[in-house]
Amino acid sequence: MKKKSIIVISLCLVASIVILSSNKIYMLYIGDCRQLWEEAQTHYVNRQYEKARELLEKIARIDTAHHAQYLTGDMYLKGLGGEIDYDKALKLFHQSATGGNTYAENNIGFMYTYGLGVTKDYSQAFKWLNKAATQGNPEAQIGMGSLYKNGWGVRKDCYIAMTWYLRSVAHGNTDAMNNIGYLYKNGLGVPKDFEEAYFWFKKAADKNNPIAQYNIGNMYCYGEGMEKDFAKGAKWLTKAALQGNAPAQYNLGRMYQWGKGVEKDLQQARFWFQKAIDNGHEKAKEALTKIKSDLSEKDTEDSFLFP
Repeated sequence: MKKKSIIVISLCLVASIVILSSNKIYMLYIGDCRQLWEEAQTHYVNRQYEKARELLEKIARIDTAHHAQYLTGDMYLKGLGGEIDYDKALKLFHQSATGGNTYAENNIGFMYTYGLGVTKDYSQAFKWLNKAATQGNPEAQIGMGSLYKNGWGVRKDCYIAMTWYLRSVAHGNTDAMNNIGYLYKNGLGVPKDFEEAYFWFKKAADKNNPIAQYNIGNMYCYGEGMEKDFAKGAKWLTKAALQGNAPAQYNLGRMYQWGKGVEKDLQQARFWFQKAIDNGHEKAKEALTKIKSDLSEKDTEDSFLFP
């Protein structure tokens, strides 16, 4: 029995040496990891994603390079530097998660929430998001809030959603600020309060959050909790539209079409409708077709309604 134990221990030691050696050999093969990492970061910051991904993939093959594994996976998830590949993304996130990377854990939860490369599974989503969120990851805290807000895999509870968003806000997360504004605007888990909604939207919008800017723009255009002010609405919608927010681009196009808060300018209307179409906004297609074929619609207050 003692002899068998010695053999097993010896085999384990040999296996460990082989693994360590293969890592060391690979590290020698790719050269200075720190230099590669700095080069990859430079390319990433400069949006040279193809080169950044190429370098990060090399680093990510090292077992302990958990942050590189997360970043490479994130690039596969978003299609930065090449095509989207959910399988590779998920594999890299799992490798990174073994080292405790909470952003990788969050992304695994995100993929299960929306069924990206996996079957949609809210129990798995909860498991991974909760794991990252309880460690203080602000993105995962938003994810947990979304599960409770929508009742995905848990009992719908907008008050609990609010508590998760507030935890994320403590880290300065502007998406969480915007989401709190949404809850107040719609009276979800809290009494409806346009003033409080505006406070949170403005807090996020001032930090350049495009969704919050869009929400403020709409509040001014609809007169929610304030007097209608199309000029201020156009100002905030423009801020969001310039950041690529498709609904803001569509609504801004409508404002130029009808001359609400801005001078009527059909060329600008067409421009913003096209931008919205490029960003996947379906109703903008109909609006652009209509504006091209019939430019004689009566300009009235009643006609100007956002969907």
